[in-house]
Amino acid sequence: MRTSPTSCAAGSYLCQIEHPYAPGALASVDGRSRWVFMAGGETERDWPTLLRTVLGVPAPDLEVLSVLAWQPEMLVADRFSAGRVHLAGDAAHVMPPFAATGANTGIADAHNLGWKLAAVLSGASTPDLLDSYDAERRPAGWFAADQSSRRSADLRSAPTSDGTLAHPFVLAAGGFQYPCGALVGGPDEGGEIEPVDVFAPAGRVGTRVPHEWLDEAHTRSTLDLAGPGWALVVNGDPAAWERGAAAAPRPLPVHRLTAGFLPAGCALLLRPDHVVGWRGTDPTAPADVLRRLLTGAAERHRTSGTPVRT
Repeated sequence: MRTSPTSCAAGSYLCQIEHPYAPGALASVDGRSRWVFMAGGETERDWPTLLRTVLGVPAPDLEVLSVLAWQPEMLVADRFSAGRVHLAGDAAHVMPPFAATGANTGIADAHNLGWKLAAVLSGASTPDLLDSYDAERRPAGWFAADQSSRRSADLRSAPTSDGTLAHPFVLAAGGFQYPCGALVGGPDEGGEIEPVDVFAPAGRVGTRVPHEWLDEAHTRSTLDLAGPGWALVVNGDPAAWERGAAAAPRPLPVHRLTAGFLPAGCALLLRPDHVVGWRGTDPTAPADVLRRLLTGAAERHRTSGTPVRT
């Protein structure tokens, strides 16, 4: 529907409406005058009158553009890959709307799959690399769908102490940690686990590299260091790391980070999708890790048996 900008409270982008005529959720499409009202029940209703009633304002210029049957669902595909076919976005996971979690999860799917397809098609990697797409993105899709479902059940409820309920910043920053996949030293191999109930990014293996400004003018971030290729981020003298990177099978630029989340003497191997693929203190290791990941010599990817909930 379309309304004037003054028809809803400023700053309201997702609202839970409790009205006996039509309880539901109101979500902004453009942050100004286009809205989607999601409610159950019959579609054949006097929607202009009903909407003015539940909104509690006259809204004289309200225009209903379309009415479609809709119901909130949580659906996650049993597998995201089958041979040459890979699922992404709504084809892979459906979830109730909460803070653009569904859209952001779909974008992360494409980011993850894109660089892997490019590596395989260019000959830089073996096709085994594509096995990691399901291993990484299916657990991430389940996590996002589950969190969105639980958080959208009652938007007015106060946060609980449930340790499995992710902090809003974790969801907003794409804070799911891959347990295994195209990485070395992740949680399934005994690596440090990223908490979800607090926002505490630290460059752990399998997570998106934390944002950190690299200059006083705030024009470059750690998120700018990787993509479309790989990168190495070190805290300390980069000379030894540059010598080690010279043996890598692909170009591996070395960037120095002197403050923030990375301990002194430590380095991160960043994948093209900004995910930490390895972390350690041995300057000779990144070249070998990159070679293993691209040639499929890393430990075989495992997938979770997460069930589908409707």
